[in-house]
Amino acid sequence: MNRKFIASIMSVFVGMSVGISNKVNAEINNGWVNNNTGWSYYENGSVKTGWVNDKGNFYYLKDDGNMAVGWINVNNKWYYMSESGAMKTGWVQYKGAWYYLSQNGEMVSNDTVDGYYLGVDGSWVEKNSTNDVTEINDESKNNITMKTEKTEYGLNTKEITVYITNNGKQSAYYGVEYAVEKFVDNKWSKVPFKDEPMFIEIAYNLEPGKTSSQVISLENFENLTAGKYRIVKFSGKCAAEFELK
Repeated sequence: MNRKFIASIMSVFVGMSVGISNKVNAEINNGWVNNNTGWSYYENGSVKTGWVNDKGNFYYLKDDGNMAVGWINVNNKWYYMSESGAMKTGWVQYKGAWYYLSQNGEMVSNDTVDGYYLGVDGSWVEKNSTNDVTEINDESKNNITMKTEKTEYGLNTKEITVYITNNGKQSAYYGVEYAVEKFVDNKWSKVPFKDEPMFIEIAYNLEPGKTSSQVISLENFENLTAGKYRIVKFSGKCAAEFELK
């Protein structure tokens, strides 16, 4: 057998080997691969990073190519990836706390979803039965002060603005519910509403050192006469006094 013929056969064999090897590598390096340090996703032989949509589920691959699980922060937005790596949406419970993830996976914070208030850290803040301030910030009630815009108003006044200040070191949450009381016979007595009010289910976040305001309608009460009054919030632990003349 001459050398030229042998060289020709070897060339064909090597070509077939390379072709088979490339085909095997292409098959191996497309899709999910477990590389002993985690799952990675390959496309055309190259490892992917960032977001990947696989069969309708979104996954996030870190800079090293490994699939992310648990909480991740991408462009200052929080997402939660399940144990399988798939991005979660809707309500998620994590270490006893509830969070809500929008349809695009972003965690919702400082907003109300399905009637539930989500705090600045995204966790559901459980409000007490008065819909006034959250149980989680019960200690902050002692650091909340309230005052009206003026100390005296005319009898024809229709509304009063009350200012709420957080003097504490932690955020406080409060709702729109309030009551009005009048000082009669050396004690405070609740002034009845004309009709039973329907306060909306919402909670506002008042950060430390900040002041917010709420407009109180006096038209919700019947036969207000001259005297000393106060607007009450936070389960009766905060009040702002004023006088009608």
